[in-house]
Amino acid sequence: MKTGLALAAGASASLGATYIPDINKKTKAVSRTSLKPLRGFPTTCELCPAGCGIIAYLNGGRLVQILGNPNHPNNQGGICAKGIAGINLVNDPERLLYPLKRIGPRGGGQWTRITWDEVYSTLSLRIKEMIKEGRIDELLIDKGKDDSLLERFILAVGSTHIIDRPALKNINRDTAFNSMAGSSFLIEDVGRSRTILNFGANPYSNHDLFIGLARRIVNARVE
Repeated sequence: MKTGLALAAGASASLGATYIPDINKKTKAVSRTSLKPLRGFPTTCELCPAGCGIIAYLNGGRLVQILGNPNHPNNQGGICAKGIAGINLVNDPERLLYPLKRIGPRGGGQWTRITWDEVYSTLSLRIKEMIKEGRIDELLIDKGKDDSLLERFILAVGSTHIIDRPALKNINRDTAFNSMAGSSFLIEDVGRSRTILNFGANPYSNHDLFIGLARRIVNARVE
C-alpha cells in the first residue's frame, strides 16, 4: 500500500498542474495463463461508501481481475486492497446465488432453493398478518445503509424496531457536522484547501471516501 501511494504521488507529479482523465482511453488486459484478451467492462465498487470506479475483467464468464478505472473522476484509477479483493467475494464457493428456505428444524441446516417471487409472496403475507393482528412490533428491520425506498417502506408498515447501522457508525461525526455546517455529510474539498486541520486520523489509509480523498490530497500537495 505504501508503494502504491508513492507511485500515485509520482504519477501526480508527472501530470503537472491538474489531472484531467481521458474518457476515451481504452483499457485492455490479457489472461496470465492463456494470454487471450480479457473482456473488461466499467462498473462501480460497492465494498465501501467511496464508490470508486473499477474495471472488471472476465475470462469467458468468470471474473478474473479487478482494476481501478483511470477514466473515473473520483478515484482516477486508484483502488484499495479491499476493492481488489472483491474478486474473492464474487468467486467464493460458499456465496449464495439464490434465495433459500429452511425446510427442517431451526439449526438443522436443511434448505431448499426458492424463487424471488416466493420470497416476496411469503414476506408480504406475513407482514400483512402482523399489521392486521396488531403485531407489527414483532417485525425487526436491519438497515444495512441509508435507502429512501426502505425509509418509505418502514413508514408504511409502522415498524418501530430498527437497527440503524449508518446512524450507529457515524452518529458522532454527523452530530459534529450538523453543529458546524448544518449538514450530516460533507465531501471535503481537499484539492483546493490551503490549510487542513487534522485530528489523529490518517486520510491516506482510512476514510469513507478513501482513495478519492487521498488522490486529491496527493495532487494538491504536488501542485
